[in-house]
Amino acid sequence: MRVQEVILEQEKRYMLIDDEGIPVLVVMKYLKYLDTTGKSSNTQKTYCYALKQYFTYLKEAKKGYKEIQFADLVEFVAWLRNPYESIKVKSIQSVKARRTEKTVNLTITVVTNFYDFLYRTEELSKDMNEKLMRQVFTNGNTRYKGFLHHINKNKLAVRNVLKVKEPRKKIQVLTKDEVEKLCPRPSNTPPANNVPANKIRIDMILSRLGKVRFAIASIMTPIQVN
Repeated sequence: MRVQEVILEQEKRYMLIDDEGIPVLVVMKYLKYLDTTGKSSNTQKTYCYALKQYFTYLKEAKKGYKEIQFADLVEFVAWLRNPYESIKVKSIQSVKARRTEKTVNLTITVVTNFYDFLYRTEELSKDMNEKLMRQVFTNGNTRYKGFLHHINKNKLAVRNVLKVKEPRKKIQVLTKDEVEKLCPRPSNTPPANNVPANKIRIDMILSRLGKVRFAIASIMTPIQVN
């Protein structure tokens, strides 16, 4: 199973090729649908590689894509996390997962959308999303309430039951010493003519933020330095 890149109308397109060198027709139809609905080349590439993983799993499990049950998709999630990428091999020791939680969830989203396409085009008679999606109250089980909790507390959100919990990304901050190295302490000396005013303003912001240990990245992202 491999992904083949092709050039059509001076743009990149992607095909899923099986081990016999034959394009997987149902995936081609889905990628054609994505192209027709205006999805970018990068999106089509991401979807094609995700479906490559799924069809590789189906081959190992010796099942067709139309025969899949909910339990098979649960096993697919375990297959994605398995460092050996196999349903037959399991480690007796703790081993780092082959893919991150974010990558696993992206693949699950692709497969879910793929089956939704098959159902809507009457390729399948059953709606797989009925088993995969559930409605939950936003911020219902969290200890800390969001800023707009009073507005969203009674609203329902649709969640995919197969998705794994992603670890929270730790905000990176600069220490006081790092800020001092990044920019010298502002002085009362008039700046040289060749120092951009924008650079001076940024130095002052960095100096102030270093004292309150604020997340530099969230503030400095839109600012450009010549």
